[in-house]
Amino acid sequence: MKHRTFVAITPPRSIREKLAGVTEQLKKLNLPIKTTTTSNIHLTLRFLDSLSQEEIKLVDCKLKESFAEEKKFYLDLDSVKLFPSEQNAKVISANLAYNLNLIKLENKVRKSLRQFRFLPDENRRFHSHMTLARITKPLQKEDIKKINNISIKGSWEVKTIELLKSDLSGKTPRYNLLESYLLKE
Repeated sequence: MKHRTFVAITPPRSIREKLAGVTEQLKKLNLPIKTTTTSNIHLTLRFLDSLSQEEIKLVDCKLKESFAEEKKFYLDLDSVKLFPSEQNAKVISANLAYNLNLIKLENKVRKSLRQFRFLPDENRRFHSHMTLARITKPLQKEDIKKINNISIKGSWEVKTIELLKSDLSGKTPRYNLLESYLLKE
């Protein structure tokens, strides 16, 4: 059996609750959206696609090795944005402030997993964001303005990186922890 897997950073409950407040604001705007469940909010470092148990074990070993010397760092919420662009918005996301540690970490994940031929090629530029809602119909200009007026601030220390699998069998996806990698002090 194969599992849809990905490498992610899950923010702490306090940050997820702050982001849930933003999704509540979005719901009140009566936008054509489907919001992300609070417990599912995460920052994807690398989507790995559908993997077998053997492939997951290989990836896990490589990630353990890759994260062995990585240190904890802080991330800052920056803004609420439309992704990939205002004109072609598919997602409303919480974006993060530029963070060199995060960029290096994502690069390290990509490079360390490059050896596995069973993983999809990832040539897209990394965009540090957490999906708050998926847009189901094109937005009106006034809706875009309302979204752009939503602000969000917050900061947290990243202490772990996670290997997750997604179960898409229900109404909403469920993410299950496969492995957690503790970062050093």
